[in-house]
Amino acid sequence: MMLALSAFTTAHGQDFFYRVGLGYAIPQAGQLNDGNGTPYNGTIDKTTAEVFSIKGASFSSGVVGNLALGYMFNKHIGVEANLSAVAGKKYTFTYHNISIGGIASDLSIVDQAKTPVFFTPSLVLQTDDRDLNAYVRFGLVLPLKTNVTQDQIITNLPGKGLILTDDFTFNIKNSFSLGFAAAAGFKYRLSERSSFFGELGFMSLSVITKTSTLTAASENGVRFPLTAVTGPQVVNYSKTAVVDSSGTQQPAYALPFSNAGLQVGFSYELGQKSHGKNDLKDRRKKF
Repeated sequence: MMLALSAFTTAHGQDFFYRVGLGYAIPQAGQLNDGNGTPYNGTIDKTTAEVFSIKGASFSSGVVGNLALGYMFNKHIGVEANLSAVAGKKYTFTYHNISIGGIASDLSIVDQAKTPVFFTPSLVLQTDDRDLNAYVRFGLVLPLKTNVTQDQIITNLPGKGLILTDDFTFNIKNSFSLGFAAAAGFKYRLSERSSFFGELGFMSLSVITKTSTLTAASENGVRFPLTAVTGPQVVNYSKTAVVDSSGTQQPAYALPFSNAGLQVGFSYELGQKSHGKNDLKDRRKKF
């Protein structure tokens, strides 16, 4: 679920408006595993038995900023184009006390979508009542930027008792996918130009992996050449992949970007076309 506390500024001409906002998003129906069955978030401890703690994840969770431009065809029907960006949250799953190369180790998988960006064109319907204006908004979600950075961090204990930490960083690119978003809310007019609003909304979106590329490798914080890393450095994902011993082809899987939530804040109208005295009075009465 997404919880957002937003302060919006809305500027209206006779038909145009814009709004900006800031909020916070948390997952809705968070996905648990990736295509290899690796959990996105939680731990597994193998000290005496396999003890799991797994939580759902969504890469659209975190601090959210919005900028929207809209146009009302009449008092009740309009359209809006919204651009949103998220300061993405990190998700870590850690395997404790597993054997890697015959050495007792901890393996952490850290996933983060760094500042994903979404474009959402929507249809807007509203009541345009005098004091309490109810509205709904629904449309498509077009992901503009959904790359995920993944760090595979191995901490082990060699025979000499020296702790080594190896960090392998991958950039996961995704294919274009369409999602859906909707919201329902109200605006309560506080003055001629300002209103308080609150809305419930959600976004439903999953993207499909396309490629994973090794971009960096380090040991105890010191980077070393990628040529020293064994195994494929680029993996291609597809729905019709032929998997062989090289590991360069893998079946595609979905990455979760869904959220839902609450937004509250204020709107403020700026500048409008000139109206006749009676027309302007009528418009004010309706707000």
